[in-house]
Amino acid sequence: MNTTWTCNFCKRTERTSPHVKALAHVHGNQQIELIPYRKEIKRNEISVKKLTKDLDDIFSEYIRRRAADENGYCQCVTCRKIGHWKNMQAGHYISRAKKGTRFDERNVQVQCPYCNGFGHGMLIEYKQFLIDTYGPNIIDELEYKSKGGGFNVFALQSMIKVYQNKVKELK
Repeated sequence: MNTTWTCNFCKRTERTSPHVKALAHVHGNQQIELIPYRKEIKRNEISVKKLTKDLDDIFSEYIRRRAADENGYCQCVTCRKIGHWKNMQAGHYISRAKKGTRFDERNVQVQCPYCNGFGHGMLIEYKQFLIDTYGPNIIDELEYKSKGGGFNVFALQSMIKVYQNKVKELK
């Protein structure tokens, strides 16, 4: 990453490689040493990216636990394989990249690692499961909702609290 140097008098800036230890320029008849400019990094700032990751974790746990029986076992919605909720995954019918349906409980169901990963979601079987469970309009509803935007910090924090409470109820 290059270093940006700034003159206190004329606010002139100059960029150099990070290996340059000092830099000067002539200002009037005087040689002035430039000072390195470093952008302040806010370390305690809560980011949407971090909150989204935190929500992904708790939401995934909720999806897998809600489908589990009293012994912790649940069934893949696409291949019907049974496994412990800790070994299963929360698979999305519409990709997580579509922010509008990323945290829609209807769009996210339990899948085994094979179906969700190597099977690329097994979308034909997944679609049939959704239609059987939620009715024939579910696909259109999810596709329409998927066009929505992302979430802000407040919305993500609120959703994290909601799903933390839902997970506590399932334990």
